[in-house]
Amino acid sequence: MPALFLAVAAIYSGVVMWLARKGTSSRELAALVLAPLAPCLLSAAIARSVGSVVSLAPMVYLLALPAIPLYLLSRKKGWTHLWQFIVGSALLGGLLCLLTGNAEMRAATGELSIHNIAVSAGYGMTVGFAFWVIAFAALRPNKSLERTRGR
Repeated sequence: MPALFLAVAAIYSGVVMWLARKGTSSRELAALVLAPLAPCLLSAAIARSVGSVVSLAPMVYLLALPAIPLYLLSRKKGWTHLWQFIVGSALLGGLLCLLTGNAEMRAATGELSIHNIAVSAGYGMTVGFAFWVIAFAALRPNKSLERTRGR
C-alpha cells in the first residue's frame, strides 16, 4: 500500500505542477489538491474513524486522475457553474465504478451492483462540489450588499 500511495502522489503532483506551469490559477490548483480529500473526510465522518481517510486517500487521488481532462475541457468551454461540476463528477464517479471497482463484484456474483455505482457517483458529486467551492465560489459577484448612491 505505501508503494501505491507514493506512485499516485508522484503522478498527481507531477500533473499539478504541469498545470501550474501552464498558468492555472492558485485557487484551481488548491482545488485539484484538496477536493479529492472530500470523500475521505465524508467517510471518516460517517464511520467516525480516521483510518478511512488513510485507506481511501491513495485511491481517490488515483481515481481523480481521469477527472483532470474533464476539468481542462470544462475550463476551455467555460463550464464553471456548480451544477455542471456536480453532474460531470457524478457521471465520472459512476462510470469509474462501473469500469473498475464493480468488475470484481460482477465476476463473483454475476450481478451489477447499482448500489456501488450510486455510492461512487455520490463520492464524485462530493469531489465536484468541493472543487467548485474551492476554485470558483468566491469568483461570483455578490450583488446583495450593493449600496445605493446619492442618499
